[in-house]
Amino acid sequence: MAVDVNVEVKMDATETVKDLKGPIKRLADGVCNIFGKPFEAFFHRRETDAKVYRVNQFATVLKEHSDLPIICKGDSIEIDNTSDFEALCARTGQRLAYQEITKQQNIETIIGKAIAELEGKEVSASQAFQLSQPSDEKISPEWMNRFINAAGDISTKEMQELWAKVLTGEAVKPNSYSLRTLECLRNLSSSDAQLFEKISEFIISDSFLFNDNELNTRYGITYRDILDLGDCGLINPSGFNSRNMFVSKQPQILVDFGEYILVASVVSSEKEHTISFADYLLTRAGKELSRVARKKSVSLDYAKDVSSAIKRNNKDNEISLTLHNVIQRNADGTISYDLHDIIAVSP
Repeated sequence: MAVDVNVEVKMDATETVKDLKGPIKRLADGVCNIFGKPFEAFFHRRETDAKVYRVNQFATVLKEHSDLPIICKGDSIEIDNTSDFEALCARTGQRLAYQEITKQQNIETIIGKAIAELEGKEVSASQAFQLSQPSDEKISPEWMNRFINAAGDISTKEMQELWAKVLTGEAVKPNSYSLRTLECLRNLSSSDAQLFEKISEFIISDSFLFNDNELNTRYGITYRDILDLGDCGLINPSGFNSRNMFVSKQPQILVDFGEYILVASVVSSEKEHTISFADYLLTRAGKELSRVARKKSVSLDYAKDVSSAIKRNNKDNEISLTLHNVIQRNADGTISYDLHDIIAVSP
């Protein structure tokens, strides 16, 4: 069956994917990377010059015979239901097999990394406390199914390690990561994850980032970084959030840095005083993922600088701010520290 459409086409049967250039080369590489070597056949012969198209006649034929393979031959469109159709079916099978095998390899790599971490071979410092509090709950089948479906598309080493840590955390303590967090993680690029990893060492209490432009700039954190993480659904980029705490003579923890804590108390007055500072709040996904993104805890220098900034911004002589080492984190959530063991903080 043929339809005259007056199309002049030049075909070069010797051209290969390797010989292609420009956008078509990028397209060929992209398709073959996803669907495998069999798809190189698509690019061995290609249309290089088409001067006249009869668009309406083409469209009519395509619409009436959309279920069959359609090829250009000379000055006509022909429908071939023999060899090309069989080749199309073969390529379809090869594509599906290649995709599923690649997904399975990705899934098995991530699971293997999680197993190694659970066996204690690669336990990160950020998960040590979580791993010390196992749970008897089971992982939700819905959660596991969602994880597996998404993990099949994760092919870079860095992202696979991040997904493995999430799986490890969920295995140790189910419901640690919500389905919404999985969806957020699924949409992260490698560069997004690297940025969040960089920011994570400055995240306080797994919940917020200190909002002080001068201090953030000193540590290489720009507002552009904040906005980008906001676009990823990891942080609220609004700079209007503020933490306000009432302080009395009884010492209380103002900021928990992990290895260090900032303690506030009123020096002499019996009256309560207010202390405040601005922050960027993490979203639920940001809070959950910060536990696995962080490779090292908040440094002493950063804890000192944040403490100094809070002091400068709260010029109440009645309030005492002191920085201490954490001695122990107790099962009831309290923190043990030596009130008399004070780390010097700049005024």
